[in-house]
Order: sequence, then structure tokens, then C-alpha cells
Amino acid sequence: CQLSGPLEGITREVRQGASLYFDHINAKGGVHGRKIRVLALDDGYDPKRAEANTRHFIEEARVLALFQYAGTPPALAGMALAEKTGVPLIAPYTGAEELRRPDVRYVFNIKAGYATELRAMVRHLASVGMRNAAAVYLNNPFGTGGLAAVQASAQELGVNLLATAPLEVDGTNLSQAVAHVGQHNPQAIIVISAGKPSVDFIAAYQNSGRHALFYVLSV
Repeated sequence: CQLSGPLEGITREVRQGASLYFDHINAKGGVHGRKIRVLALDDGYDPKRAEANTRHFIEEARVLALFQYAGTPPALAGMALAEKTGVPLIAPYTGAEELRRPDVRYVFNIKAGYATELRAMVRHLASVGMRNAAAVYLNNPFGTGGLAAVQASAQELGVNLLATAPLEVDGTNLSQAVAHVGQHNPQAIIVISAGKPSVDFIAAYQNSGRHALFYVLSV
């Protein structure tokens, strides 16, 4: 999970909500008399740390299941070991399509995939006659996978993607992304990001004096 890093704020809320329900189940006697105990290690949105944490959970802590794994890069690291060891990964907090392939046996999703969400955004743009859009995306598998989904839907539905721009997780190229997208003056911008990078881009774009309709993912 993220106890630090760009997704810390939103994943803290998800973690707190899950803990409340686990406490509720434990107060009623647990699952067939066994109490649920949640172990948490910080990966900081780093897939290498997520892989190391997962190995610890499986090989040393001997967990029954892996839970939540916020963000696409950490979730993909968890998925690889879940598939290899048969320890299930439950409710990863990502909509990445890679975790929804038919051949993935040990990942159990509870939210819609990003491709489904992004297609709905592009379809809405087309339905209200907004044909000129742009997309910014995190420069990692989460963002590039989402961008591919947007590009495919835009081509199919007749929406023009005037510009696309990557966002670094640490925000180092924020001003360049704002300038590149802004010079094309899109009617709408699809933000394929989560947490702090999303908030920072929207604020920077608005502070630049430009205006657009923003579409953001559920995370």
C-alpha cells in the first residue's frame, strides 16, 4: 500500500474504509471463528518495493491473500507473484487492463477497468459535440495503457486528439505538459493520472489562464 508517495492521500481513505469493515467482521467473531489481520508495508508507488513487500508477505508472513495494492505498477508486481504462487490478489486499486486479461487466474477485481471508463469519457465528448480534445498521462504503464485506450476510442468515435503529453510522477515536467497541451487549446482534457499529479496538472493549467473541461478517472 502507499503510506507515502503520490497516491498516499486517496489510498489512505480506501485503507481506512477497509479497516472499518474488517473491524466489524472481527467484532462479530471473524470468518468461521478466525479474525482478519491486515499487514501493511509501504511501497511508495515503487514496483520494486512492491515486489519485495510481496515476497515478504508470501514467503515469510505466509499470508492467506494479498489485498488492495494501490496503483498500476505496484499491482502488476503483486499480480506477477500472485500468478506464480497461487496466493490471490484481491481488490487491487487500479483499473489496468493487464490485471483483467482472461488468462489471469489469481486476481479478483471489484472495480471497472480504465479502458471502460476512458471509452465512456470519449463517448460523452462525442455525444455533446466536443470533437477537439487532448490527453495527459502518467509516464508509466498505468498512463500509457490508458492513453492507448483513449486513442483507440477517439479514432472510433470521431474525436480529434489534438495533443498528448506525459506527466512524470514527481511533477518535474508539469510546466512543459501544460504549455504543450495549452497551445492546442482543446475543448476538453482527459487526465489519465491519479492523486497529486492529477490535482497539480489541473491547477497549473487553470493558473496559466487557459480553460478546458477536465475528465478524470475514478481513482
